[in-house]
Amino acid sequence: RDDWEITLDVESRSHNFLVAIDGRSETCKETTQLTIRRADYSIKVVKRFNHIFFDTLRSKMMWGADGRR
Repeated sequence: RDDWEITLDVESRSHNFLVAIDGRSETCKETTQLTIRRADYSIKVVKRFNHIFFDTLRSKMMWGADGRR
């Protein structure tokens, strides 16, 4: 199915959380609700030689980073 939505409700000790999308980061309040769904369009992706997708994803998603101050 292509019409599914994923809704995220985040709980945090600091009452804020960090969202990273397309190289931009935003701090959101804990009451912010995020909804993810498939776009109405598709894109073509170019794969570079010796480029590891999950390394880029990890960096962009800031997995392992601590956004608390």
